[in-house]
Amino acid sequence: MSEDKLQDEIQGEDQDQLLDLIGIYGEANLIKDKIKDFIASMSNEEWDKYFPKDTKPKCWISIEEHLPMMNAIDIINGGTKYRVCYKDGTEDYSIVNDHNTWYYYAKKEGITHWLNN
Repeated sequence: MSEDKLQDEIQGEDQDQLLDLIGIYGEANLIKDKIKDFIASMSNEEWDKYFPKDTKPKCWISIEEHLPMMNAIDIINGGTKYRVCYKDGTEDYSIVNDHNTWYYYAKKEGITHWLNN
């Protein structure tokens, strides 16, 4: 279908909506390009400031020392799965989404440690 025919078929409000969508798409690409440029121009110091490295040891950690956090990539799953240890020594898995709320759940269930690996 030629461009002229397409424009003839899209009239009035439909045409306005289509033009709005094209504008939004263009703005989104502009924002994406600006973010790419900003990240490419970041120094190592800026990178460490905005994206600090995990300094927690890779071992069993007490929930009184550090709390596990949900990884952003796991938002589609509703939380991040961690291996946990109960006060009686048994091990199992627990899902963490909001670590502040999870702390009270863990205390109630008898969870004492989580595995940071």
